[in-house]
Amino acid sequence: MAKVHIRKKPVTKGRHPIFLDYTPPLRNPKTGKPQRYEFLDLVISPILVTLFLSVSFNITG
Repeated sequence: MAKVHIRKKPVTKGRHPIFLDYTPPLRNPKTGKPQRYEFLDLVISPILVTLFLSVSFNITG
């Protein structure tokens, strides 16, 4: 059974793409080769991080 970790890796301009890390590597169904990483089409930009942190959460019950 494979374990999956969600990871991010810093790249240019402070962006962080999100990818999945498989341990042990899984076999790619298209190529048949072992595949350790799968990059998602998600990128965390520094603008979104600052906007998210600047929002105050007011929860009233």
